[in-house]
Amino acid sequence: MSLRPLLRAPSALGFRFILRAVVVGFFAGLLGIIYPFPYSLLIVCGGITAVVTVVAWFAKPVWALYAAIFVVLLPIGLIPPHIHSMLNRSATVIAFVTWVFAVITRKHRVTWTLTSSMMLTFLIWGTVTLFWTRNLDKGTTILQAYTLRLMLCLLLVPSQIRTQKELDGLMTTLALSGWVLMLVSAIAILA
Repeated sequence: MSLRPLLRAPSALGFRFILRAVVVGFFAGLLGIIYPFPYSLLIVCGGITAVVTVVAWFAKPVWALYAAIFVVLLPIGLIPPHIHSMLNRSATVIAFVTWVFAVITRKHRVTWTLTSSMMLTFLIWGTVTLFWTRNLDKGTTILQAYTLRLMLCLLLVPSQIRTQKELDGLMTTLALSGWVLMLVSAIAILA
């Protein structure tokens, strides 16, 4: 048996993978020296995962929409409420930003429906009447929730779900959300 095939030079893709692994290892080690914390490697890996995810979402904005819908439909109480609220809002905003980026750079179309117009009118009226409330913080929170739902359900979904494949992805996301809800319900009943 010859050793020649085993010693061939790595391809460009293999070389880039090796280089990235060395860079990640270097930063993980550096973080461990600068900030001696047992989870330093997890922080680096989490940061890299977040960067890769955001780049993928900018490449395919509909994936950010799927993630936002999944997070919005998570049952309340599955994760701590303050984390759920922050994830809910940031996922919706990220989905909106990636879609706006795609509209500007790739000339994606914007679909505006009559329901969106009615909801926008409601939001404008809610903003005007916000100053008549006794509790401005609670009114602002509710108005913010309605604004995020307008962006997600009445602007992003009609504008980004254009093909059968994208509709299948949306239905898969809804099915996964349903399975999570059934699993959490079953665990709550058993507990």
